Amino acid sequence: MNKIPSTLVLVAVSSFVAAACASPQQSGGGTQAAGQTAERSAAGPAIIRPRTVTPILVMTPDLRLAKTPNIVAEIKPVDPTSKVSSANLQLVLDQTMVKGTSSESTLRQPLLVQMKPVAGTTWGASLTDDQLKKLAINGQEVNYIGRIIAKSDNGGTTVSEDIVRLTIAAPPVVEKSTG
Repeated sequence: MNKIPSTLVLVAVSSFVAAACASPQQSGGGTQAAGQTAERSAAGPAIIRPRTVTPILVMTPDLRLAKTPNIVAEIKPVDPTSKVSSANLQLVLDQTMVKGTSSESTLRQPLLVQMKPVAGTTWGASLTDDQLKKLAINGQEVNYIGRIIAKSDNGGTTVSEDIVRLTIAAPPVVEKSTG
């Protein structure tokens, strides 16, 4: 019986494994090279540390604020070849914190607030007077939660896992009677 040298067997097995790894693989009816996926899904931007600068907004009787409310977050593209194309803050009524609010909530649909680049990777949103009037309820404190929705120019979308909380405190508005 002839013995095959072990180094020859090792070389043959190594060559077979290398050839198998380098050859195209069949997957789902299409041919793809090793290490590639059949479909590439676009990755949305990373949303880091969304936060409110002013979490409680107290409105004056004429429904204005002394300080502009700001919501900020770091938004960075995950894919180095893409850029963040847009970001929005989506506010909804916080159902877990509803106490003493009227059943006639002014916010029936989510309110989308456009965010803008502030500096570097920081994006910010500021509520306008009209948006605040939609959120305020006469004489009550109303709590809202928000999530940030960011899109990249490669088509990827991300919704923040972390939420921001915002409270709008509106004074009772008394109508003046003309007597």
